[in-house]
Amino acid sequence: MSAADVLLPAMLRGANPPGVSLLEAIERINPRFRVSYTPAIERQGQLIRPALWWIHEQRANTTEADRLRRQAGLARLKRLWARPRVELERRISSWWESEYMAAGLYFVAHFEVWQWGEEAMLAQLRQGEAMYELEVKKARRAATQDDLALAETEAEMYDNPEFAGFVRDVAGEWYRNVADNALVPVSRTLTKEHGDDVTDGEPLGRPGHGEAGERGEHPDGPGGPRPEGEVRAAGDGRGEPAGEGAGAAPGGGAGGQSDHGD
Repeated sequence: MSAADVLLPAMLRGANPPGVSLLEAIERINPRFRVSYTPAIERQGQLIRPALWWIHEQRANTTEADRLRRQAGLARLKRLWARPRVELERRISSWWESEYMAAGLYFVAHFEVWQWGEEAMLAQLRQGEAMYELEVKKARRAATQDDLALAETEAEMYDNPEFAGFVRDVAGEWYRNVADNALVPVSRTLTKEHGDDVTDGEPLGRPGHGEAGERGEHPDGPGGPRPEGEVRAAGDGRGEPAGEGAGAAPGGGAGGQSDHGD
């Protein structure tokens, strides 16, 4: 992969490409980082949002969540395009955000022009990436420990009917508590392949547990009003090449994310 691959030409929106040395420095931090640009937004002579350089992470379209997110971005672009041109221009940041979604890009950071390319900017990116990777490792470790604990518990239940009954009672009490003392029926999930000798034919419930989510984009998204440079410290999700399924938007650029305009 070359430094040029970090650049999203279709999303430069009239800006000159950054120098090769800067792109290479960004690539060294994370080869999945992508660079784009949004021009300043002005209305009635007032600056609504300054020109910004963006860093997103591009993911391969390998999970159902990524695929659905891209489809949502494309659907939003189609809906925005159907609106009157005056309204579309007023909501140009929504178009840009939806373009990022459709391209499978996840927010990492943005910087004003005066911050862009400075060593301080690169230092923030390095620090943010290191913090993020640490959180990812913690989440993976916790998930692994949870899986091991569950496997050990299930093994003991299979070998020890008395313990299985204890777990069944605990699970039943938990469901009573969350359902205001109304027992919630649950399907049998922990039985042997060839019989119900562990549960004596009774349903066995257990509290559900959430999965660690992928890091997502910044809650404010590319349309968020943050004039200062901001780097993702931790979070979920990141994204496909720009321009998939998106037409040219007024003011330049091919597609964007949330449905709130500047």
